[in-house]
Amino acid sequence: MSDDPISDDDIAKALDAILDATADLGDVLCLVHASLERDASLAPQTLIDAVSANYETERDYANGGADQFVWNNGSASARRCGEAWRAAGAVENGDLLQQLA
Repeated sequence: MSDDPISDDDIAKALDAILDATADLGDVLCLVHASLERDASLAPQTLIDAVSANYETERDYANGGADQFVWNNGSASARRCGEAWRAAGAVENGDLLQQLA
């Protein structure tokens, strides 16, 4: 996704894809990002939390994995991210952070 604000047309296209059951990950992420930009949630909070947790962990995972994230950010952050991932269905990844915490 670019740094440009998500347009109303992009949101409408993503919503149409969801309603038509043809949505892909890009459509879902479009709605999550639009939710973060605007006052209204256009995606379920569970998905917003899971994507936010992914962004929070991304750098440490690239530099050393889950252990690195927990070491650098502490057990409270690891538990929060793990809970967000578990709630969105990424159970094994969520469990890993919970165990490392």
